[in-house]
Amino acid sequence: MNFFDKIKLANLLRQLYERRDFIMKNWKTTLSGIITASGVGMIQSDDPTVQLIGKLLAVIGPVLFGFFAKDNNVTGGTVAQNQGTTTPASK
Repeated sequence: MNFFDKIKLANLLRQLYERRDFIMKNWKTTLSGIITASGVGMIQSDDPTVQLIGKLLAVIGPVLFGFFAKDNNVTGGTVAQNQGTTTPASK
């Protein structure tokens, strides 16, 4: 990668960072994705130690992602949301 390609990449990353309001809603899930992607990349290494670390990260990342992910309509507060269901009438 030559110098000008690095400049183009840096500019693209800057543009993505400036529009992060729709890219990164939850930093924990974003970090989990980065961990997963790093692990997958590290698996391609020739060094067995780096491959082992990559395999571990490739497993840990999705687990963290699943732990931190939440539905779009969940606020994360302590108040239960109304799901539109009613309690059954007593017999």
